[in-house]
Amino acid sequence: MSTFKIENARLSFPSLWQSSAFGDSTNLKYSATFIVDKEQQAELITAMKKAGKELAKEKWGEKLPKKLWSALQDGDESDRAEYETSMIVKANNKKRVPVVDKDLSALVEEDGRPQAGDYVNAKVRFYAYSDGTAFNGILCSLEAVQFVREGERFGGGGNALEGFDDISSEAAEDVFEEAEDLLA
Repeated sequence: MSTFKIENARLSFPSLWQSSAFGDSTNLKYSATFIVDKEQQAELITAMKKAGKELAKEKWGEKLPKKLWSALQDGDESDRAEYETSMIVKANNKKRVPVVDKDLSALVEEDGRPQAGDYVNAKVRFYAYSDGTAFNGILCSLEAVQFVREGERFGGGGNALEGFDDISSEAAEDVFEEAEDLLA
């Protein structure tokens, strides 16, 4: 089986609402990276690794390409602190995939979730790919995403309104004073 449900993963680099391209490419895709805890999700990680090996053997037989890229990567080999002690799964799709809330109702970008750092469930499908030249890999198709809960935001998104005070009572007093002046 090459389709997996990843549960309670942290979402990183989501491009779920607008397709984007990597680097100078013009190949637009919807994408996300899922951070999977090595200890809590050990069985899932083992199953994904096994599926990757089986897919590679089906595609290339016993003679694997010298360079074989994998969508399943060890987060400890990354320079990103949020990936430590985790595996990461990089998935994408040319078509926009369903993004749903806890109750399976459809989410839209204006809902503001999920965002980088949130916890999600994801359905992904691994497959072997070769472009006929130097790129060979076990890639991952993004199939669907379900919002689970908010997490600490990545990328310093924060609250844009932080630092403002509620001045509604002050504004009301100003309007009242202006009205008194006009009526006098």
